Amino acid sequence: MNTEDDQPVPVTSAEDGIRALGIIFTNQLGEGVLTLDAIEAEQEKLNNTVNEVIPAYEQKVSDAREAALEAQATVEALKAKKSLNSVEKRKLAEAEGVQANFKALNDTLNQHRENVSIMEENIASSIKANADAQLNGDNMVAAVENSNGFRLCTENTLKRTPKDFPTNHKYDNLLRLKDFGVEKSIDPKLVAAGEEALLTSVLEDLRTIQPLVEILNRAINYANEEMV
Repeated sequence: MNTEDDQPVPVTSAEDGIRALGIIFTNQLGEGVLTLDAIEAEQEKLNNTVNEVIPAYEQKVSDAREAALEAQATVEALKAKKSLNSVEKRKLAEAEGVQANFKALNDTLNQHRENVSIMEENIASSIKANADAQLNGDNMVAAVENSNGFRLCTENTLKRTPKDFPTNHKYDNLLRLKDFGVEKSIDPKLVAAGEEALLTSVLEDLRTIQPLVEILNRAINYANEEMV
């Protein structure tokens, strides 16, 4: 359903339609959005990284730094020689090994610090997506409830929640809809009253469902942009 001023963008397949309308609830295509349970688990992982893993590696790097500095002096001294005997070659290899170990520890520490930033961003974006999901679902239900007697068509429904969407979602029943449509019975008296009265009544009814049309069109527009 649409009006002349609010044309929907076509969706190329039924699967695209499901994914597009799913954006109403996740603001993404499902991928990368953490459920509330997953957010809690990710937060625990983040806390462990910040409070235990990183401090442990900071200590390891600190302990290895002095040895690495001594090894650097050894490497520079030995490489300054024109030739090395077998003992000196072994010392050079050992010193370079100490340097490599320090670099590996430091690289690992920096990777954990980078992971913290990634986890923080992922948690924050997923919290927002879940909040938006709740709000968008509420708005959609309200749009139908506030219309002039329309109800959602629920005949064409999936048996399971679409892939990448949480099965415990408050609006799981809406996510499982293969398409979105609304219906309303027409009073036989309006039909008998003549074409003009019927047309006036239908137009008034359609205006009351316009908020739902806008919600669906925004989702489909977004989905088509993401799928290009």
